[in-house]
Amino acid sequence: MLTASNVWTAVKLSTSAFRNKLCPDSTIVLFFPDLSYPCKWYLNDKPCPNKSCKFLHKPSSLGYLMNCLNQTIFSIDVCIFVITSQDLSEILIKLHKKGVIVRIITDYEKMDLNNSQIEQFRANGIQVRHDKTSFLMHHKFAIIDGKTLINGSFNWTNQAITGNQENLIITNNQLLIKPFKDQFEKLWIMYKP
Repeated sequence: MLTASNVWTAVKLSTSAFRNKLCPDSTIVLFFPDLSYPCKWYLNDKPCPNKSCKFLHKPSSLGYLMNCLNQTIFSIDVCIFVITSQDLSEILIKLHKKGVIVRIITDYEKMDLNNSQIEQFRANGIQVRHDKTSFLMHHKFAIIDGKTLINGSFNWTNQAITGNQENLIITNNQLLIKPFKDQFEKLWIMYKP
């Protein structure tokens, strides 16, 4: 298990290692903020043609998260307080267009936030549900293919990526994943329109 003391070693992994599945009972801890956004060329293991590129050309927490999301094969359930990151929403839309089942639960009051990606999801046919109370739907987790859990303080926002002090734990420990799967299903039914 990776802990805070050696997380930077994990984040320094090459991007090809990002694409490898987690080993059985693996857990990775990521911390934000990142210095900048990762270069898309770098994330795809290609040389960047722009000599003055302002994006990161080294491993980053966001790069690791993006590559983890891109590994989704069958389904991804996202239960998130707020999502304004276009980079992360583009991944979910791309997965949906490839036939991956994408389900999103969010907070009702944050759906109309500036730069909220909820309308983009709906316009692309992604199922979105929200709470129906004045209390917050404050969860921040995702489940990939029923086998990988992403959980932490991290909202999927630009401010969380390059500004806030945030954390994410990515694990395939089934003892941890099952309660989150159960909670997602409970909320999915509870928030049925």
